[in-house]
Amino acid sequence: MRTLIFLIVMSAFMIWFGINFRQVYSRLATASLVIGGLLAVLTLLGILRLV
Repeated sequence: MRTLIFLIVMSAFMIWFGINFRQVYSRLATASLVIGGLLAVLTLLGILRLV
């Protein structure tokens, strides 16, 4: 359960970083958005497996 909460926080931070710093760090922000999106999907799948 702690791991799922950690993944939720990390994916939210990475998506926030990707959205806010898209113009300044374009490559890093795009990579952060992609990785954050993948983490969010994996976290949702993990939550659905628990239910």
